[in-house]
Amino acid sequence: MTISDEWLNKNLSLVKQSRKCQRNWDHSKTIPKNHIQHFIDVATNSPTKQDESYYDLYVISNREILHDLYWNHSWGFVQEDDVQYRNPQVDASVFLVWARKLPETNRNAWVDNSLKHSQPFSRVWTNAMAAIGISSGMVALTAHHLGYVTGFNKNFFQQPGSYTQWMKVLGHKEPCHPDASNDYQYGKSDPEWVCPYSGRDTTIVHGLGIGFPNNELQWYQSRDNQYMTSDPNDDVHGEVDELSMPGIVQQATDNIIEFGPWSHDVNSQQSIDRQHNVKWIM
Repeated sequence: MTISDEWLNKNLSLVKQSRKCQRNWDHSKTIPKNHIQHFIDVATNSPTKQDESYYDLYVISNREILHDLYWNHSWGFVQEDDVQYRNPQVDASVFLVWARKLPETNRNAWVDNSLKHSQPFSRVWTNAMAAIGISSGMVALTAHHLGYVTGFNKNFFQQPGSYTQWMKVLGHKEPCHPDASNDYQYGKSDPEWVCPYSGRDTTIVHGLGIGFPNNELQWYQSRDNQYMTSDPNDDVHGEVDELSMPGIVQQATDNIIEFGPWSHDVNSQQSIDRQHNVKWIM
């Protein structure tokens, strides 16, 4: 098969562009429905271990819903001690959410060929995360081939009540303790459900915003200059990843907030190499 260097360079250029986490959007433009359907088709047809279904996909294109989730439930980008900003990736034209799950099939076996019915860590976490990573990466590259920009995000729970709101909007059901009622809602099982293998009580794990950039700004800039600090009575010291009490919204003096950048040089717009150990065995 002969593929031109031009195509290879273009494809690599788009891969590098997908490293830019888009922090602003042009909402005067809309994504055609057939493009969104294509993102869904790509997401749900990407490779997984033994071709099992390790995730559910939720797609939000409703502008009012997305803006509310962004404005009230995307907090969690920490700029400095006890200063958190919203994640503008959520405010895209369309936002895809991946939630890990146990597949309806079971093609994993122990050495004696008995199936892994106990659902070990490899199935509920490792396989699911690998599948979600592959799927979301394929969607991101597809979006850039179609001329869009993207921003990954996984801030669903930093503000109290935010994860519950995401659950409500998506209509997602968490796995729960066997004794919980059929109308179980997240956080209401008794005892509280925690995955025995991953140690986590959440299954919504990854999101991707897709849309058009606001060309008045760089990709890493946002005009949302509000930030949040914790309640003085909240304990945010040490290994704390979310607030236990509602945070306090503050107004920054800067008109434009900057996130990073890390992936590209601002002046040259060239991608910055990361440190990876690569060994090519020929």
